[in-house]
Amino acid sequence: MKRLSWFSTTFLSFCFSLGLTIAAAPARLAAQTQPFDKLKTKFLKEVEDAKRKIAKNPNDAHEHYRLGGLYVKLYQFQDAVAAYSQALQLKPDFAYAHYDLGWCYTRMNNYEEALKAHREAEKHIQIPSFKLILTGENVNYAIGWDLYNLRRYDEAIAHYVKAVQLAPTHQEAVYEIGRVHLKQGDQEGVQQITYKLDPYLRDLLLKEMEVVESADKGGAADDPNLPVLRTDSESRPTILYREKAIY
Repeated sequence: MKRLSWFSTTFLSFCFSLGLTIAAAPARLAAQTQPFDKLKTKFLKEVEDAKRKIAKNPNDAHEHYRLGGLYVKLYQFQDAVAAYSQALQLKPDFAYAHYDLGWCYTRMNNYEEALKAHREAEKHIQIPSFKLILTGENVNYAIGWDLYNLRRYDEAIAHYVKAVQLAPTHQEAVYEIGRVHLKQGDQEGVQQITYKLDPYLRDLLLKEMEVVESADKGGAADDPNLPVLRTDSESRPTILYREKAIY
């Protein structure tokens, strides 16, 4: 009887704690969404502010560019493309507008248009626009990323190498060279790249290699022992400004 009493108490405690967990889940979800809702409200206000300024001065290329960036933050990529395109109609040599337009296309998985935009950005990297100066290593990294997704691997490596030549500390470009080698099945090339990487990116590249090797050996894609890696454009590191890197 004593044993039954202990079991009943334990079971009730478990149910009670489970009930608390279930009850708390919506609260945690609400807490997580609140910051985004606040940010979204802030961005929407800034969008309206940008639109008011554009209405007063339709030829303000910088304000169209700012509007494009706000639409990207709101995941409204078609609107962002329209805003960046308008900025470029007003200022065709606006390198950063071409550059951000290209990354916007990558978010839409339109790598052909992304490549066109990034190549246009490369033509104007020495021209400052509104105190924004696009660097050669950034645009070559972007072009490499577009070419990688278009499966033009040798060209992708060439641009990543150029990015590293321009900025030897550009670890993200070195990492992407390793990923291209991995895609080409060049395991030795991947190993050589790992020696040039910082510990975090080295471990990440080795994990990607582990996934590929397991797949080649017929390993199950849902094997719980394999690392789960995202390799879409949103998970790739992207330098937006050399002074302050944003990933």
